[in-house]
Amino acid sequence: MKSLLIMENTAVKEELEDRLLPLGFDFIHYTSPVKAMENLEEISPDVIFFNVQDFPRHWKPFMMFTYQFFSREKVPFFLLTENGELSFEEAAKASHLEVTGIIGSLGSPTEFDNFLRALNRKNLLFEQRLTLRYTPHAFDNICFMFTHPRHLKLITGKLLDFSQGGLSFFPDNPHLTVDLLPEDKIDIATLTIEDNPLDLQLSIVRNNENLALRYDGLPESHKAKIIAYIKSSLNRDLQARIQAG
Repeated sequence: MKSLLIMENTAVKEELEDRLLPLGFDFIHYTSPVKAMENLEEISPDVIFFNVQDFPRHWKPFMMFTYQFFSREKVPFFLLTENGELSFEEAAKASHLEVTGIIGSLGSPTEFDNFLRALNRKNLLFEQRLTLRYTPHAFDNICFMFTHPRHLKLITGKLLDFSQGGLSFFPDNPHLTVDLLPEDKIDIATLTIEDNPLDLQLSIVRNNENLALRYDGLPESHKAKIIAYIKSSLNRDLQARIQAG
């Protein structure tokens, strides 16, 4: 999914990449709204993220310009703010202009789920793919490991979450992976789901001790097994919450 970022704040940009790159998002980044507007039609984004803190006077003309070329239903427009809120006046303008959503931090599970639901309401192509993300529990029979592409040591650790687009992983020994860089290729890796090993090839998306990885050329048979496991696990969790409630 081609995503256009309009922002100067690198921390916000990195947080978006951490959360969304493993799910299949690609990013085009501009630090100038004017430059982005000049190339907007050529970029033809699937979704737009605009940081209000960086450009408080530009988001409204940028959004109106966007919808001269693209349908609101086809290209969601998200505003990024420090705490997920706008002033009363700005919030009224956002509502009038039909902003898709206002985001504080996708690091918050609640905000991340709200973001996914907002995309789902737009019936985007990647609707199912984005919602099929699962955080394993202690009782899940699932693990991930890989061989370092240079020093060839086996890297084990904790699988933080995974989807059919990629996964997040915390290594047992972070000093063994500190040298991994974005786009480094992992050619030997295994995701084991209920004693069924799936051989994978991946690319590093980000390394800040936690590793974000994207699948490369995931076979359809592997994808089907991942989706089936996530669906069954999410359904199990839902039933548990219903019974507990």
